[in-house]
Amino acid sequence: MPGRAPRLFLPYRRWPATDRRLWEQSISGVDPFANAAGARLATATQKSYLFGWRRFLGFLALHEPAALQAAPTERFTIERIRSFTAHLAETNSPRSVAGQVDALYKAARVMMPECDWTWLKAVKTRLYRAAPPHAPTRPVITRPAFSKFESYQAALSSL
Repeated sequence: MPGRAPRLFLPYRRWPATDRRLWEQSISGVDPFANAAGARLATATQKSYLFGWRRFLGFLALHEPAALQAAPTERFTIERIRSFTAHLAETNSPRSVAGQVDALYKAARVMMPECDWTWLKAVKTRLYRAAPPHAPTRPVITRPAFSKFESYQAALSSL
């Protein structure tokens, strides 16, 4: 039996120190005048951005571990994002892939607001546009179908 499947995300404690510092700086601050870009975001929003970032780091840890040694801004290349989306598409719907890239974009924008992220914004927008609005649905079967005769018998027996 093979070993445990690798995690698809990198736990916070295993993030590179630079990433942890950037994340902490971006969300810290109870001061309403603080410059932290994510300090006044709702907790759920911060969590969404955190999940997007850790999912990307997990992808790098699995497929390109040396990239974790690079500066966070250097990790973002169109080729890596293309590989990341292909990796996500193996287990996610197109809409979920777009959502994951969107969370990554928003995390990058909050953690490194001085960088120009217009190219990543364009990528996530194209992914959303290419994704169908929702997954195809199938009929829900709640119980086996009854014939009219069986329905009639069931109604009579309940009297």
